[in-house]
Amino acid sequence: MYIGGLLCRLTQQGKQVILGLELPITEQNQLANYLSSAGKNNDRDTLTQSEFWQRPSDRQDGRSSVAILNLIEQVRSMREHGAKISILAIDADPKDGILDRDEFMASTARRAIHSIEDPTFIALVGNIHGKKNLGTFFDRNYESFGYRLRELGPTTVNIKFISGTAWICNGKKCDIQPIFNTRKIDTSKIGFQLNRDDSTEYDLTLILTNSHASLPAKSIH
Repeated sequence: MYIGGLLCRLTQQGKQVILGLELPITEQNQLANYLSSAGKNNDRDTLTQSEFWQRPSDRQDGRSSVAILNLIEQVRSMREHGAKISILAIDADPKDGILDRDEFMASTARRAIHSIEDPTFIALVGNIHGKKNLGTFFDRNYESFGYRLRELGPTTVNIKFISGTAWICNGKKCDIQPIFNTRKIDTSKIGFQLNRDDSTEYDLTLILTNSHASLPAKSIH
């Protein structure tokens, strides 16, 4: 996963890193406990025993995937070797009925950023949440997580794949679906592309060749 490599590079530079994940804040204690554990199978079982991780598979999304669980384990291992890195659950608890999740996530991230001196905050969120400008295809007044943090000058990155598969939720269910190059991405431009137009939704686009769907973490038990 690209984000794992980025975290390694940042911590090797001596930076104090906070990884914000689009997980309910109710998962924070379990995350903290796991990061302080030995990372054994029973530790993983304890981390993923909550209702969030154990939702029915057709209601699971990428936030509770094997890939995210592996990323959490990578951070635990990095901390074990002395890296200055933590994980912050930034999303609202669905049971609280909070409608403006973007505002909640932005407020949670902003408090964390201001709580310590000179942190590097990396947020891994859905691409709609990560947009830097106002509006989207379904609501021209939509204020995304990225847009609400604009006073901090964040760099926004959108990741695109040319082909492969992804675990996608279409409103009715979540399952493995193929990725098609419907927008005719130029295959000669693999890697980072700088978006120079201020009106674009992201500062950078990372184009990768192939994606493999990551199943829900509950599927590995």
